[in-house]
Amino acid sequence: MQKNTIWPWFAHCIDMNPQREIREDKPITEVIMHSTTKRRNTSSGRNSTQLKLPLTSETTGRIRYLTYTMTAPPAATFLDNPRFHQTFSLPADAPRGRANPFTVKYADYGYRNETQPEQERILLFFSPLMASRLLLVTKDHLAIKHKIRIICTDRPGVGGTDPAEAKDRLNLWREAIPALLSHLSIPYVHAIVAHSGGTVYALDLLLHRPDLLLPQSDQPHQSPTYLALGAHGVDAARFGKGVVPARGQQEGGDAEQEEEGRAWEVKWEEGVWSGVMRRVYDEGVKGISEEASMLLRKGKSMKGGLGDWDDYDELVQRLREALAAAGRRLRVRVFYAEKDSVTGDGWSASKGAKWFDGCWEGAEDVVDYQSRTVQGADHDTIWGLRWGAIIRGV
Repeated sequence: MQKNTIWPWFAHCIDMNPQREIREDKPITEVIMHSTTKRRNTSSGRNSTQLKLPLTSETTGRIRYLTYTMTAPPAATFLDNPRFHQTFSLPADAPRGRANPFTVKYADYGYRNETQPEQERILLFFSPLMASRLLLVTKDHLAIKHKIRIICTDRPGVGGTDPAEAKDRLNLWREAIPALLSHLSIPYVHAIVAHSGGTVYALDLLLHRPDLLLPQSDQPHQSPTYLALGAHGVDAARFGKGVVPARGQQEGGDAEQEEEGRAWEVKWEEGVWSGVMRRVYDEGVKGISEEASMLLRKGKSMKGGLGDWDDYDELVQRLREALAAAGRRLRVRVFYAEKDSVTGDGWSASKGAKWFDGCWEGAEDVVDYQSRTVQGADHDTIWGLRWGAIIRGV
């Protein structure tokens, strides 16, 4: 078979709407089987139809990649999608010291169902120190596939969000995130994912607003809200049984084809990543200095600790009380990188890992806590598709 016989006709059989490109109810083999080329039958003089594409794992993997790159183009074009560039204004509030409206830039992407919004699974993502709303957008197709809607903001002084001093950042975000969710008519979140410095914001928000978690009494068939933490990794799709529609266990060729498709998606993500980071820097990252001051507790304004708590061990015990009082439960999954120059290597012998795990002891009545190490990953790349943490458990 000539390699150039595949792509011209295949380009005509792909639905260019990314929310329908290869759905669960229309597997890739079905898409292929309905796509044929015509050739001249020299003996009869009539046109006949011939499938010229063998359904091997290599071919289906390449087709997934082709579909992916057709619906998710190179970074410069992909990042221009208006879903990644939305703004919201927090009203002025003089008693809180905010004389003018505060602008927050955010991304709202993944799966959308405006006629049946209850089908959306809301994931709130807190970026690492880079603090950009763009750091998870390469998971857009994955989110659509698994009916996940992702909300992520630029934090103060980064991208299109107004600046704020280190001492004001946590208090401001306790107010801004619930206001943004209300603006989007989102009453509860199904998952909160944090990476590196974003962990501070995620846990602080949970401590002060446990009412944002999915109520068990209202949704008895669903698992508790899922929290994936860390400098250590994210698991954006792993919400647990009943939250993300489960797919059956794949066997044989189907599993092999899925792995091939994944490999090409990894290739696409890593190919556009430099463009993502270039866009982040082009939009402005001046706020990172204040962000670092807050996280490192540098400067006179940060001597009192992180907001109204000093460290994770204190926060977890208060969080346990807040969850119990609100009638909420939480599933926490922490992913440590095998090699991490920032937080320490993620093996069980790591002092940092042992200490953080120990902070959650005594909260078992409202928190289901587990941690693991993602081998091969490092601090910055652990949430990449290459390491599989983000798709494991779907």
